[in-house]
Amino acid sequence: MEYKRLGTTGLDVSPICLGTWRFGLKHEESGVMETDREEAHELLGAFEARGGNFMPDGSRADVDEHFEHDYMADTIWDVLDEIRTVGNEVGASPAQVALRWLMDHDRFNCVPIVGARTVDQLNGNFDSIDVSISDEQFDRIDGVIER
Repeated sequence: MEYKRLGTTGLDVSPICLGTWRFGLKHEESGVMETDREEAHELLGAFEARGGNFMPDGSRADVDEHFEHDYMADTIWDVLDEIRTVGNEVGASPAQVALRWLMDHDRFNCVPIVGARTVDQLNGNFDSIDVSISDEQFDRIDGVIER
């Protein structure tokens, strides 16, 4: 794995890091974190206001209409569509292509792997290390993002 310089710290670090987040109260029976709708919208609204974006790995049909309307810009769908297209071309999942694009991009020193809920998902994300995308594919994704 190729390491990258972490800003001006002088440290060379892996371009992949693991990040997870959950919010709310833990459901007594299932142990799953949950929150009420108002808290969730407040948190997601604050995330969006600070420049956060959401890019689900599911299809458009899987997304709640309120979520899509309030939090998903059309550009995000265009980016996801291009990432899926590149994934089909190289035989990789959208998550793997997105992570590979981040690892190859000069602007990023660290690539967070957020939301892996199973070991299989985590391993699939780490398999992005072996994914290769061409300069043309990289530029297509970059071009959609820069619109």
